[in-house]
Amino acid sequence: MSASIDQTKLYLIEDPAGGVTKIGISANPEKRLATLQTANPNPLYLRYVVDCQRGRAGSVEADIHAEYRSFRASGEWFKLAADQIVPDLQDHRRVVAVIARDMPPEPKKQRRIAHKPTFTFGYYAKTTAYFWLVLAFMVAVWTVALTAGQHIPWVEFWGYVVITVASIGGGFCGLVGMVHAAAVDTVAEYVEG
Repeated sequence: MSASIDQTKLYLIEDPAGGVTKIGISANPEKRLATLQTANPNPLYLRYVVDCQRGRAGSVEADIHAEYRSFRASGEWFKLAADQIVPDLQDHRRVVAVIARDMPPEPKKQRRIAHKPTFTFGYYAKTTAYFWLVLAFMVAVWTVALTAGQHIPWVEFWGYVVITVASIGGGFCGLVGMVHAAAVDTVAEYVEG
């Protein structure tokens, strides 16, 4: 190694999942990566190691920290991708070389898996709807049969009306549930297909 290159390296360690990059210095960036990884649940990548002029790694680090202070997340972590920082490092007068290291893997496309139980929501909604519709029809026929041509007290008449309206309302709710269930089943089949 040349006498003009600092033994302490500037490094860029990236956390792609967190959207942050650490700009730091270390004599052993690989060991620093391992230390940081134990405290971070996301995979970290040593993206770049930067050779600086002898004794200048600390001042290059301070310059880059000052340059990106508006992107600081916390401490030496910045809300930037490592690739966004590299151009300024390459232009820095005290930087000898910027060496690319680990590249994070391409994110995997996740496939949505729909859960389709044996008895679907649609089955239960349809059964409920049919029950309420039949009940509403029976109550309506019963009310007409009981009150046809008869003089009944107002209280009893309004009781029949309330029962009929409640039954028809239940039937309507059942129909809405049936339509919703059909839509849910269709979406589940589309996602699974």
